[in-house]
Amino acid sequence: MKTIYRGLYITKYMDSLYYDILRYLMEDGRTPKRRIASMLNVDPSSVEVRFKKMMEEEIIKRFALYVDYSALGLERAFASFKGLPEERIKELNGVVAYFTCAEGNTVMEVVARRRDELMETIKVAGQPWKVWIQPPSPSPLPSIDKYLLKVLAEDPRAKEFKVAEALKVSARTVRRHLRHLKTKGVMRVIPIVDLRKVQGIMFSVHTKAADEVKKVVRARPLWETSKGETVTMNYFVKDVAEVRKVSEQVVKLDPDATVTIKTSYDVKTPSWALA
Repeated sequence: MKTIYRGLYITKYMDSLYYDILRYLMEDGRTPKRRIASMLNVDPSSVEVRFKKMMEEEIIKRFALYVDYSALGLERAFASFKGLPEERIKELNGVVAYFTCAEGNTVMEVVARRRDELMETIKVAGQPWKVWIQPPSPSPLPSIDKYLLKVLAEDPRAKEFKVAEALKVSARTVRRHLRHLKTKGVMRVIPIVDLRKVQGIMFSVHTKAADEVKKVVRARPLWETSKGETVTMNYFVKDVAEVRKVSEQVVKLDPDATVTIKTSYDVKTPSWALA
């Protein structure tokens, strides 16, 4: 059963607990359901039932591994386009993530082994109005971390003991490496959510005053990426009123900051990039 809410489809059965569960999963898609139940102080079955329903209804389409490929020695770029169709993006090789925005802009993340390949993919997509390139890290990841990423690419929510079995190491070692990779911003497991079906809003803040913004804005960013001096922080909140409140706070700190509402997104983890 579905109904229309501000032009978007949401399920009638979604209560505030659905939003809370999604919020924790967006912060860390590997968070166990029992831990979410504990943090929300509810019975584990309440989380289990809602999690299962969100998967069945494809509110959560799947979970994906988001990687900073520059840490793997690859060229990485973010390109912004106006009016670039999602169907067109999906046809392009090297696109590992994209966001479409309510303002009509699309931001896609591209990776390649060489700079010329990177620029060719962007050129084929069309004429970007802005491109930011991140060079490869001078210190590539050790082999155990690369293998760990390969395992998670196949099953992003794999339990630690399963990952440990695949790597032939202890679960403690897996936990240590996962913690290190997440802290360094190298990887994050993200639920791919159909934003048309949830009573919640994903938006991004692009600012050069990230530290000041974090001190003032009560909402905690889901994840962030750095593009030179500019930091992009992604949030998930309940309604437009919260977006407006955050926007007002951000502009006071950084008049040049921008806030964009996301309408859809996707993440891919190509096997060649983890080779």
